[in-house]
Amino acid sequence: MKKIFDKEDIFISFNKKLSSNENIIFKRIVKHILLNNTPYMELSENELNKLIKLDQNNNLKNFFENFMKKKILYSYNKLDYIKYEGMFYIISSYRIINQKYYITFSEDFYKVFNKESNDFKVYKFNLLLQFNDSTSRNFFMMLTQKNILNNFIDISLTELKKILEIEKNYSRFYDFEKYILLPVIKEIKDISNIEIEYEKIKISNNRKIIGLRLYVKDRLNMQLDTQAEKLMEDIESLISNRHGAYELIRKYIQTKGLDYVKKNIYYSKLHYSGKFDTFLVESIKYDYFNKRFKEKIQNKYNLIFSYEKKFKNLKNLKESIFEILQNSRFLHLSNIASILEDTFGIIDDRYQTGLLKEFVPFYNEFTHNLDKSNECRYEDDVFLIFIEFNGIYDSYIYIYKKY
Repeated sequence: MKKIFDKEDIFISFNKKLSSNENIIFKRIVKHILLNNTPYMELSENELNKLIKLDQNNNLKNFFENFMKKKILYSYNKLDYIKYEGMFYIISSYRIINQKYYITFSEDFYKVFNKESNDFKVYKFNLLLQFNDSTSRNFFMMLTQKNILNNFIDISLTELKKILEIEKNYSRFYDFEKYILLPVIKEIKDISNIEIEYEKIKISNNRKIIGLRLYVKDRLNMQLDTQAEKLMEDIESLISNRHGAYELIRKYIQTKGLDYVKKNIYYSKLHYSGKFDTFLVESIKYDYFNKRFKEKIQNKYNLIFSYEKKFKNLKNLKESIFEILQNSRFLHLSNIASILEDTFGIIDDRYQTGLLKEFVPFYNEFTHNLDKSNECRYEDDVFLIFIEFNGIYDSYIYIYKKY
């Protein structure tokens, strides 16, 4: 008979149990990484003294020196035949400047809780390390290892106590329920958004409770499904691989957040050219919303003008470009603006036939591409211009002079 739960699949534990003070700082560090995604934290001496209570024979320096000795041991089986084993410390260093403590986390510990995708998150280390003890950890691993989520399982009390490593304790179900089952269910819900309900399985003739039927609902996964489907509605007509797009969107909502994915989908719709699926994948993976324009404008030339503003529409942006160029102190740019504005309507009407195109050599780069993909790059012997229209978000106009 196949085991319901096998601790050999995933193992994670502290080398020594955390003290109550260490547990407070540990939880503060985890919360900081989850909220700020930074590998360090600053706390004043006053803040620390409010958080933890040290006896007369201890001080903050001694506390952190002892805390630095605490490490996390782990192992997991990947693809059922590759076993990974290792350990990492919680913090790598600390320093004190004017009664303020600057705490740096170890690289691997930071990776457990930061926003990047990695094996630590695949094997749920980011959740397992937040549980107070091995009882809750083992219960949670049982639920996640055997695909019980959004399903149910029948399990005997004997097997469940064995999994929780309390075989010889809590002979009365009342005590087991009060001191183990209900607190564990509450902690799992608080940390993971997994809700557990249960029914008691009894022997019909004497009503003795011999097991439980556990109903498990992963509220986080259900929420992720709903959010991903909602975003898919907006791009349904543009994508060719729906399953691939859905899985990508769902994955990055979980690892980067809903706002991150929404912005990069919005950016993709505005700026893609060619195959939308390809641009969408790149945008979400490499955060085009925040990084693409900044990378495009990296060059050796002198920035002479930059403008970042929300525009009502593309027409409003073009009007601002004409005004900016006409008012520039560089004659060459002023002339460009005058010609472009004077001939804009004519060329726009006849562009498809190619008429007048030769009379305004910068038209294709400066206006047609702006209409086509809400961005353009104009370059001549003197100037380099980047323009990007971003709808409800800030748009950019950057002008560089070559010499």
